[in-house]
Amino acid sequence: AFAGLGVYGPEPYTEAIQEALLAALFQSNAWIAVVMITDLFGTTQRFNVPGSVSDGNWSARLEGTPAEWRKDAALCGRLERVREFLKASGRL
Repeated sequence: AFAGLGVYGPEPYTEAIQEALLAALFQSNAWIAVVMITDLFGTTQRFNVPGSVSDGNWSARLEGTPAEWRKDAALCGRLERVREFLKASGRL
């Protein structure tokens, strides 16, 4: 409902849902909008499991380097959409 999707029950998580949530976050009147890099990249990777104590928490790393990310057409397309959301929201 936050993103205006009209979805109130379990739905498959899609790129369209992710983009709608990011766009809504950036359009919010919050002073700052913080987004995990995994949400920007659209990955399912978890850096932390709340409520658990584990050596695995906060130890995950993204694959590749920024130079390699720039060569990934799908990732660049995703990040360009994020840039559009930021621009439309006045946060860019």
